[in-house]
Amino acid sequence: MTLRQSLRAVSRTVATWRWSSGLDYADVGSSTSISDLHQKRWASKKQGGSTQNRGGSLPKMLGVKLYGGQRCRAGNIIIRQRGTEYHPGKNVGMGTDHTLFALVDGSVKFHTNKYPWKRIVSVLPEPESGLQ
Repeated sequence: MTLRQSLRAVSRTVATWRWSSGLDYADVGSSTSISDLHQKRWASKKQGGSTQNRGGSLPKMLGVKLYGGQRCRAGNIIIRQRGTEYHPGKNVGMGTDHTLFALVDGSVKFHTNKYPWKRIVSVLPEPESGLQ
């Protein structure tokens, strides 16, 4: 038996005794107050907090970091993304979270595949000058 069930049973017993005995407020002695005979009522549920009090999640800083024609160095992040919106091309690697990064120094190039129409990111390596 839970606490709530036991309190209900006690309150039913007191109410039954009170009305069957024919007691009225005038019959109660001075030692017992009227508030002792009344049933006490507690809240059936705790007050819930507002749902607007949650903190928002921090931004993930996704998107294109280096655009077409810009120079990059090996290891630079080109695109941060969720899923493969852009696919890695030549001299571009893909991390476990689908981040595209440059494998060599060069300039970034965006292009599409004929079919199945994928957007591809490549890095064109810089030509060596040959002077030493």
